[in-house]
Amino acid sequence: MWKASEASPEVDLYGEVYTSQAFWDTHEELQNQPDPNPGEPLEKVVVAMMFASDSTHLTSFGATQLWPCYLLFGNESKYRQSQPSQRLCHQIAYFEKLSDKFTNYLKMRNNGKLPLDAFITHCTRELFHSQWSALLDDELLDAMKNGVVLMCPDGHRRRFYPRIFTYSADYPEK
Repeated sequence: MWKASEASPEVDLYGEVYTSQAFWDTHEELQNQPDPNPGEPLEKVVVAMMFASDSTHLTSFGATQLWPCYLLFGNESKYRQSQPSQRLCHQIAYFEKLSDKFTNYLKMRNNGKLPLDAFITHCTRELFHSQWSALLDDELLDAMKNGVVLMCPDGHRRRFYPRIFTYSADYPEK
């Protein structure tokens, strides 16, 4: 909370994921859920997952590209996350793009012409979503529902619940 002067109203200031209203709402919702193991009630912790991806050119000339996916945790300060020496940005996957083989096959099947751009966009989107389906596997979905129990450095066991807070990316369908 911040006030410009005594007479002005209080204003909420947000600068980190862990101070955002979305984080606090998620925390509150999590605390109100029943424990998955009532015989072992543990402190519940929100793990704020932040994903980012952007196409990267590998050479100064040519068309060789990679499309990495990165994971950061919103429980960490953005100032620490922005320091490469902290190693808080984790490269977790490389997304594939439609291959030349696929577009060549489409041309062959369509008398030397590519189908409409809308069709290529559809195929690109479907490929992208199928890759995200592989990342959001049953193990992660179970962890999101039931949490993962970990021993913390202070010697206490806590149940951590991953939650996806942000995804920042270029526009892959084009």
